[in-house]
Amino acid sequence: MKNSPVLSNFRVATILLLALAIVSPFLISSEASAASKDGRPSIPRNVAAIAVSSTTATVSWRATPTGWYGVGRTSYIAISHPATRRCVTVATRCTFSDLVSGTSYTFTVSARNNMGISPQSAPSTVVIPAVLQTVTFNANGASGSMPPETERAPTALTENSFTNSGYVFMGWSTSPSGVVSLANGDTYSFSSSLNLFAVWSPPSGTNHPTWSGYVDTGATFSSVSGTWTVPTVSCTKATPPAAAYTWVGLDGWVTGATTVEQIGTASQCISGQENYYMWYEMYGDSAVNNGDPVTPDYAAPTYAVAPGDVISASVVLANGVFTLAISNKTLGWAFSINITDTSPAPPVNSAEWIYENPPLVGGSAVSIPDFGSLTFTNGTVGVAGVTSPLKSPNGSYATSHINLVGATPSSAIGSQILASPGAVDTTGTSFTETWQAGQAPNGCVWTTTVQSCPSA
Repeated sequence: MKNSPVLSNFRVATILLLALAIVSPFLISSEASAASKDGRPSIPRNVAAIAVSSTTATVSWRATPTGWYGVGRTSYIAISHPATRRCVTVATRCTFSDLVSGTSYTFTVSARNNMGISPQSAPSTVVIPAVLQTVTFNANGASGSMPPETERAPTALTENSFTNSGYVFMGWSTSPSGVVSLANGDTYSFSSSLNLFAVWSPPSGTNHPTWSGYVDTGATFSSVSGTWTVPTVSCTKATPPAAAYTWVGLDGWVTGATTVEQIGTASQCISGQENYYMWYEMYGDSAVNNGDPVTPDYAAPTYAVAPGDVISASVVLANGVFTLAISNKTLGWAFSINITDTSPAPPVNSAEWIYENPPLVGGSAVSIPDFGSLTFTNGTVGVAGVTSPLKSPNGSYATSHINLVGATPSSAIGSQILASPGAVDTTGTSFTETWQAGQAPNGCVWTTTVQSCPSA
């Protein structure tokens, strides 16, 4: 029997409909397939937000495809979180102009059409509408220039580009002589404008005209302590007058420092004789002996000091009061004094363990007596309420070793290392100072009591 044309056409149509039902899901784009099967539009994607003022943010997103079988969206609904402010638009961008300055916001977006509203999108990036704030960078005595940085949200600071010959950049401070408050490249909140000053420190192994020992920098220090045995000094090879101070202290090293809070012992050659005593000094504080050293009971037995005596000393800052303390473990005496912090307060941005050759005594230049060697032990610092070794075990503060090149009557020995520290031991608390001036430099010759040098 021949097939009826009508029946044949019906069979063809049926087959085509079945085929379309099978393949149509694969012909719809992946985004369209995300649309609701009941005809609602798909969820908006790539929602992003940008703060444009102290109360305004702009939100944008990617346009959604149409719903199933061509049912399109008619508008979008953007919502702020918190506060659930709404913005309805047919575009793919919305501006919220009534936000609260300083508040963190995210935004979600839904699409809607005649069939309904899609679920909300994933949250946008976080934005904080705020006033533009500016950070300026001051070289603090160094060379170069850096443009100011203006932002309204937390942003990494521009890397330092200043240079300072012979110094190491430590970070940024909010005052010329302050402590490091922001490291190089740190993120700043930009919640307020800020003037930043570069903090510089001489590199490890630097030469200094009066100091030899170790210095810690890169933190705010609340204490410093150390122990040493008073060395026997020889006044034979020393240009009179000769003196050396052994001490621990805070401040005095970082660029711009004007104060030092210190306590220790002294070895001095007077009329060819060795003299030993204890002392303390609030250098730069005119209210304490005009900022000069104080020697309680100088040459008296109460606080006597002699070669071989074991000395422990410390400087502690707590609640605006410096406590300077020293004790002679061999003779059994102890001394301490409390001194109210000055105004403005010292920055306490360095801690020191030093053998010092003072530049002047009684107005005369001073040479360094032969002390052989001297070992500091039990060296500690207080950082953020924690007592730590002289040398940081985790690099949270920097430790630099300093060579004494001399402040003496003869300019010929100005380039010679007169005293230097050895390496800090494995405990991070001890090192040994050594007198290095025994070999006359640059053709100089030792006589009985004086180092004579040829004229330049």
